[in-house]
Amino acid sequence: MNFEKGTPVRWLYDNRQGECTGRSAGNRVEVRFDASEVKYISKDDLESVETNESMEDRFLKGAFQGIEDFRRVINRYRLSGELTDIIPRRNSFLINSSQ
Repeated sequence: MNFEKGTPVRWLYDNRQGECTGRSAGNRVEVRFDASEVKYISKDDLESVETNESMEDRFLKGAFQGIEDFRRVINRYRLSGELTDIIPRRNSFLINSSQ
């Protein structure tokens, strides 16, 4: 995988999405998550993101590393307030798909 500047990536530890800055140190790549958070993360712990997937997209694909990972992600979204937007959409998806 190529980690050039501007490449969108996902940190597999907590499913956060960021962007490569183009800097690296050994097997680690610098990733900017937002204006105030930049971390060096192992290349093995990153995956390429083709599009900016939402949590709902990942939920529907079952793209989690197990129940503990799923719980951690749900709790992070619950605390951020984004979960309240996802649950009603998820329920409407279930209702519409069963008809």
